[in-house]
Amino acid sequence: MFSKKGKEKEKEKDKGQKKKDSPQTQTSPAPKPKPKPAGPQISENEVKEKFEKLLSDRGITGEQRIAMLAFPLETKLVLIEQHKNETSQAKEQGKEPAHFIQLLKNSDIPLKDLSELRISLGSAQVQWLENFLRQDGPKFLFERLTSALAKERKEDNDLLFITEIIRCLRALTKEKSGIEAVISNTDSIKTVMNSLDFISDATQAKTIELLAVLSHVSKPSHAVISSDAALKTKLPKYLQEENRELQLRSMTLINSILNGCEDVSQRNVIREELNLEKLIPGLRKSVSKFPEEIRYNFEAQLDFYEDLLMDDCETATPLAQPSGNPMELLEKLLKDMKDTRVYDRFLSVVQKLPLVHREGIKGSFSWQVIDSVVENVIKADKSFNIVAFVSTVMELVVQQLGNTQGEQEQTQYKDANSIISDPKLSNEQKFSKLKSRILELTSEIDELKKAPPPAPTPVAPSLAPTEFGSAPFGEPSGPPPPPGGPPGPPPPPGGPPGPPPPPGGPPG
Repeated sequence: MFSKKGKEKEKEKDKGQKKKDSPQTQTSPAPKPKPKPAGPQISENEVKEKFEKLLSDRGITGEQRIAMLAFPLETKLVLIEQHKNETSQAKEQGKEPAHFIQLLKNSDIPLKDLSELRISLGSAQVQWLENFLRQDGPKFLFERLTSALAKERKEDNDLLFITEIIRCLRALTKEKSGIEAVISNTDSIKTVMNSLDFISDATQAKTIELLAVLSHVSKPSHAVISSDAALKTKLPKYLQEENRELQLRSMTLINSILNGCEDVSQRNVIREELNLEKLIPGLRKSVSKFPEEIRYNFEAQLDFYEDLLMDDCETATPLAQPSGNPMELLEKLLKDMKDTRVYDRFLSVVQKLPLVHREGIKGSFSWQVIDSVVENVIKADKSFNIVAFVSTVMELVVQQLGNTQGEQEQTQYKDANSIISDPKLSNEQKFSKLKSRILELTSEIDELKKAPPPAPTPVAPSLAPTEFGSAPFGEPSGPPPPPGGPPGPPPPPGGPPGPPPPPGGPPG
């Protein structure tokens, strides 16, 4: 129990506490001064000088150098500090190129030292790398790799050893001089390809990427890579792996190989050897399941493959009808278009053509509509919105056909209207002229009736059911060919494809 004075003291205490907690009486804390960045302050000119030195040490030139020089000041400071730490760490370790060269000459180089060499190659300045190349570093790396691959029985440590050397070679090729050192000896490239069976999945993908770069930058390298029978056996398997990165790099290498071939026939042989006719459609369907960052690049590689294939088809397909038989032309077109994105649609169009009206006004008008649709599909601006694209095409078709019909009607009644509307002619003169015009038309009709009937159209052989289903091709009363011949596939947007998308650039 509290006394009277004790209760009063408690009340005063509560009032003071409430006053203290009231938001009206609270005062905001004074803002703290921003901490100054640690370390010595340098001017903007000093940052510029140090950053240019960093780019020179890293061997960064051309457009990449220009882009990096435009980095914000804060970004440059971070990169300068990072470069400084790496340089000082390398100096503290005292691992100069000669140190690693001496270790590589020893067949029992420890795995730990190989890892240190990989790190040094990946972070070294150009001067360090040039020194390593001058002392035949790549030669000793390949000697150790060849020795490891030659072992009949490979233990787990041997597999790790092979993987680490491959990673060293990838780090070595981050610079142009490193790539030149690797491609200078074709046996070196064969050794890299032979190592694919003994390295981890992640390193497999990076090695395939390295081969794509080598195939892209050097014709001798391309010749070695594109003619390797073992690699041609492995690539189709890699395309069917669950490893999405490996699938992407394999598709990149395939495009690099195909793009480096000198003629269409050589590309067709490689496509057949890799069984791409069956693999590519499946990949196109499954690419939607890929992670987003890989799906975009994979679709770009598939697009390049199909554009190059379409370009080859247009180059190889004759425009004249072989043996005078249009069915043979269609069969050849379908065969050449197989494995492209438009194959299914083109096959469907060809199957439906026999169902189009064949005679009379309906037949003529139907083929006129088909011709107009094909023409305007080619001319219309391509849009990723299918509704907008179809709407544009249909508007153009309706407009074109409307104008054509109006011109026909105007031509048909031109003489009669001019006679009737001529104010200089009397009614009797108009009647006389109209009667003469009717007699002229009647005479033309009689002459047409007396003309001999046209020769019957020869029966064309039916196409294979496996290609065209049950469509009744080759009937004597078949429809006339559409104006300009059967509609062929439109040329690829943007013209013939250029070089393949960069295969990731020189691996870092």
